[in-house]
Amino acid sequence: QDEILSDLNGKKYFSTLDLKDGFYQIPISEKSSEFTCFATPYGRYKFLRLPFGIKTSAEIFQKKNNECFGHIKGVSIYIDDLTIAATTIHEHDRILREVLETAIKNGITFNAAKFSFRQERIRMLGHMISGKGLEMDPNRITAISNMPEPEDKKALMRFLGIMKYVGKFIPNLSQVTEPLRALTRNDVIWQWTEKHSNAIKNLKNILLTRPVLAHFDEKKPLLIQSDASKNGLGCALIQEGKPIAFASRSLTNTEQRYAMIEKEMLGICHAVEHFHYYTYGRKIHIQTDHKPLISIIKRNMEKVPSRLQRMLLKLTKYNYNLTYLPGSKMLLADALSRATVGPVPEDDEELKYVIHSLINNVMSENKKQLFKKETKNDPILSQVIRFINDKWPHKPPAQFSKYYQVRNELICEDGLLLFGDRVVVPNSLQKEILTFLHEGHMGISKTICRAKQAFYWPGLSKDIENITNNCMVCLVNRPQNPQEPMIPSTIPDLPWTKLAMDILEHKNKYYLITIDFYSKWIEMHKIKSKAIADVKKVCLLMFSTHGFPTEIVSDNNPFGSHEFNQFLSEHSIHL
Repeated sequence: QDEILSDLNGKKYFSTLDLKDGFYQIPISEKSSEFTCFATPYGRYKFLRLPFGIKTSAEIFQKKNNECFGHIKGVSIYIDDLTIAATTIHEHDRILREVLETAIKNGITFNAAKFSFRQERIRMLGHMISGKGLEMDPNRITAISNMPEPEDKKALMRFLGIMKYVGKFIPNLSQVTEPLRALTRNDVIWQWTEKHSNAIKNLKNILLTRPVLAHFDEKKPLLIQSDASKNGLGCALIQEGKPIAFASRSLTNTEQRYAMIEKEMLGICHAVEHFHYYTYGRKIHIQTDHKPLISIIKRNMEKVPSRLQRMLLKLTKYNYNLTYLPGSKMLLADALSRATVGPVPEDDEELKYVIHSLINNVMSENKKQLFKKETKNDPILSQVIRFINDKWPHKPPAQFSKYYQVRNELICEDGLLLFGDRVVVPNSLQKEILTFLHEGHMGISKTICRAKQAFYWPGLSKDIENITNNCMVCLVNRPQNPQEPMIPSTIPDLPWTKLAMDILEHKNKYYLITIDFYSKWIEMHKIKSKAIADVKKVCLLMFSTHGFPTEIVSDNNPFGSHEFNQFLSEHSIHL
C-alpha cells in the first residue's frame, strides 16, 4: 500500500479501470480444473476459469495482472483495480493507450461502469489522491458525522458508546462529553438543550479533524464488527483495536420482516460488500453478537433455509472466519445499526424472489389467500407474528414455547408465517393438510418426509403418526411381516468355551453382559462406555478368572471392529 501511495503522490491526472468479472478472465489448466469439480442435480461440472473461493485466487490474479501490465510505467495494480497516474495530460493519455492495447492483446475486458477517465482527484485505498498530495478520505467517517441528534436516552447512550470506543484517540473526552453523560442519569429528566447540541457537534468535529481513524495496513489482521437491529445494519472495520471505517444503513420494509438470524447474516453481507476494497482477497475476521450464526455457517448448504443460502453464496468469494462477541462488548456496530444514516436502499430482488418463488410453488393464489386469512384469525400465529415484528418476550407464555425455540428461523412474509422454507399451518387448516398429505396412504416415514418439504406446525410428526395408525385403508392393506424361525445354537461340551456377549444400556450407564452357552452362567460388568478399549479390559478380567473361551457370539457393534477382532485372534478366539 505504501509503495502504491508513494507512486501516486505528486501526480496530477488519474484514470482508474476495474477488470470485469476479475478472476473469470484467467483460464486454468485441465489438471487444476479437476479440483474445482462440483455436483448439481443436473450432473457434475468443473470450472474452466479461475473461480472465487480458492485461497490462492487473489495472489494468482495479482500475479497475472503484474505480468500483463506491470511493465508499463505509471500503472499501479491492486487486485482487480488499475490506476494510471501522470504529471501531464499527454503522458496520461500515452499510458492509458498502452494499457488498452495490452488489454486487447491479452483478451482482457474492463467494467465500463467503473471506468474513471482523466480525473484530477481519485479515491484509492481509503485516501484521496490529487495533485496537492495525500489526504484522508472524508467518506470513511460519513456514517458517524451524519448521525442525527439523539432523541432519547437510549439513542444518546449509543452515541456515547462510539465516543467511548474511540476515546483513547480524543484528548479531554470526559470533559467534552460531560453534559451528555449527565443527561443519561436515571434521576435526570430528558431535556435536550443547545449545550447538548453543541457537545455533539464538537465531538463530530473532533472525529473529522483529529487523526481518530487509523490508516489501513494490508499487513495487519483485519476485523469487522457487524450487528443488526430492528430497523438497521451497522458495521465497523478495525485493525489492532483502532477503527478504520464505519458504515450503516436502514432496512427496507421487506428486510424489517426478516427473522433476526437473517438480519444478522444480511448485516455481515453488507459489511464485507461495503468494505469490499479492504476485504476482497485477504483473510478477515468477523465478529457477531448472534450466536446461532456460528452453527448455521458450519451446516451443509442444503440444510440451510433458502434465503440464508443466497446470503452464504454471496460470501463464498471472501475468506472469512466468524466468531461470537457478546453485544455488550460490540459498541461500535451496535450503535451504528440503531442510528442508521442515508436513504433506505432498494430491496434485493434475488432475496425477494426466494420467498415469492417458495410460496407460489407450494400453493395456488386462492389457497394462499385462505392461509393468510386463517393465519390472521389464529390467536397463536397472529401473536407470534407480532412478536417477530416487535420483540420476543424473555419468557413467553407456555403456548408460545414451541415457536420461541425456533424463533431465529421464523419469518413473516406477505401475511404468512414461514419456518425456514416451510409454511406454518394455522390450527384450523391442519386437519385438511393432514388429509392431503396422507391421500396416497404412504407410511409414516414417507408422509413425514413429504410434509417437511412444505409445511410446519408443532407436533406435525405426531399428528401424522396418529392419522396413519388410525387409517382403516392402511390397517387393512398393511403388509404382515412373517415371523422368522428361530436359529438353534449348538451346545458346547464344556463350560466357558462358547460365550454370548452384548452391551446393556440403562439410565445412561453401560454394562457388558456375558452368558455361558453350557452352564447358562451370567456375568454382568459395568463399563465406562461402549468403546472397545473398555470392553477389552472387562474381557481380560473375566478370562483371567474363568479361562479363555474358544468362541464368542455377538452382534456387530462394537464387537465387529477391527481392534476387537485383532484382540480375539491374538488369543485364538473365534467370533
